[in-house]
Amino acid sequence: MALRQRLPKLEIVGIDREIVVSSDHARQLLTQAAAIESPHDVTKVASDADLVVLAMPVGEIARQVTQWLRLGVPVTDCGSTKQVIVAAAQLSPNRDWFVPGHPMAGRERGGLSSSVGDLFRGRRWIVCPQSARDEARHATRALVTLLEAIWTEMTPDEHDTAVALTSHVPQILASWLAAAADEHTLDAAGPAFSDMTRISGGSDAIWKDIFATNGAAVADIIGAAAADFAAIADQLSDRPPNLQLVLQLLSSARNRRTRQESN
Repeated sequence: MALRQRLPKLEIVGIDREIVVSSDHARQLLTQAAAIESPHDVTKVASDADLVVLAMPVGEIARQVTQWLRLGVPVTDCGSTKQVIVAAAQLSPNRDWFVPGHPMAGRERGGLSSSVGDLFRGRRWIVCPQSARDEARHATRALVTLLEAIWTEMTPDEHDTAVALTSHVPQILASWLAAAADEHTLDAAGPAFSDMTRISGGSDAIWKDIFATNGAAVADIIGAAAADFAAIADQLSDRPPNLQLVLQLLSSARNRRTRQESN
């Protein structure tokens, strides 16, 4: 949608499973932005592409990336973890056509019907282009620029470590809060609870691959958080409650957020 708004004459081709593209609902939405091709047309459609974008669950990207790299055209992806995908791409002799990517944007509801054309505007688009040839890097940067996202370079390891804290653990925390609240508890829920649980749940197809491929980094953060929570809980259990650690946490978070907002 975003590309169609900015370059109306650009040829965009979407390829997906037959069960997806054959539905009337999908066809109505897709034809607003892309032509529709069946899977057996993949090579014909993509062999002269300016850029191939793989937007699938992480495991599927890792399984398919070498197939697309055989075409000798620029390839990027939108996978939520990078190390496993990069390792798979390294098996291809055309590995330098690949620019690993991850747009840090999304909505709590998935599916074509939830798509919007301004989703990426002003959002960071993390790329790991260290091994990519110039043609692939330039094609991917052109995409990011057209979508008005912010090109941000990291190594695959830096990316996976960072998003464990900024994306993957928040998904677990939001889901835990939503699952812990029964109907009676929700009678006392206000905007703070709604904001905290907005992203709860999520697609099993996407999140199972994320946790499977970035489990160690997520576990490290949860372990550190558990130790901090346990220490705070011990102090709050005192009679009278010891507020030192919880107030230190609030102060630290407040100061960090103030600095971020001023930059």
